This record gives sequence, C-alpha cells and structure tokens, in this order.
Amino acid sequence: MNSFKCDLLLNVIFLLPVFFISCSHQKARDKKTLAAENTQKELRQLEQKWLEYEFALDTASISAMLDDNFISLSGTTSADKKAELAGIYKNISNMYKDSIFLDSFRIEEPFITKVLDKTAITIFICHSYKKNKGRPVEKRTRFYDVWVQKTEGWKAVASQATLISEE
Repeated sequence: MNSFKCDLLLNVIFLLPVFFISCSHQKARDKKTLAAENTQKELRQLEQKWLEYEFALDTASISAMLDDNFISLSGTTSADKKAELAGIYKNISNMYKDSIFLDSFRIEEPFITKVLDKTAITIFICHSYKKNKGRPVEKRTRFYDVWVQKTEGWKAVASQATLISEE
C-alpha cells in the first residue's frame, strides 16, 4: 500500500470516531434546544390561558394553575393564592360595574422564558384594549411570573405585575 493510501486510511480511522462524537453532541444539543422551545411554548400558552381566565372571571381555572404556596406582588401589596383569586374577581367585577369592558389583549414580544431545571421565569407585557364607558382605553402591564414543574404540570408560585401605561 502506498504512503498516501496508508495516511488516508489512518486519518479516516482516527477521524471517524470524532465525527460520530460530534454528531452525538449535536443531537444532544438539538434535543435540549427542542425541549427549551417546547417549554417556552407551553408556558406562553399557560400565560395566555391565565389572562383569558382572568378576564372571563374564571377563578376556578386560575386556581388550578396556581401552586398552594402562590404569592402575588403588585405595587405595595402582596397576596397569597386565596387573596389573589378574590382580588381578581373583585377587580374584574368592578370593571364591569363601572362599564369598563375588555375588547381584546395580546402578549407582546419579546416573551422571555428562563428555565432552570424544574423552575421557569416568564417575563412579558400584556397589552389590553378596553372600552371605558364607550371610550377606547389601552393598558400595558409587565408581568414577571415564576413557575415550578410538578407531577401534574407547571404551577405558578409567584407573580409580579407592574403597570407600564394606561391611555
């Protein structure tokens, strides 16, 4: 066998395992990226549902999304799960009594998700469109939510809301 063929054969023998290891690492990275994308998608859907339930006064469905140790922070107040659900119901009910009705809302981009093992943080802005006695009103609120993955799925353990603007 000539020297060139011998060198080529040795290179193939040595580089083939490197190629397979590289492919294996790429597959692992692809799986991790896919898992992260799926988690972000799932959490975005949960946030969307939470807002839909809130405006529909469906506190039973929201309750199922919240961990028993849930805490909410807003402005200068904090609330546990029970107080948060009562507050949601009271706030939305008062809006209806005052002739304030939600037309629609959207979650603005970027929707940020940071996942650490079985804990995730979501950060986003909800832009809502309402009518206050027939006059259009827009409101933007930043949310910072903490989720924990339990056997029954993701549960919210903390939420913080900050009003950005209301026009």
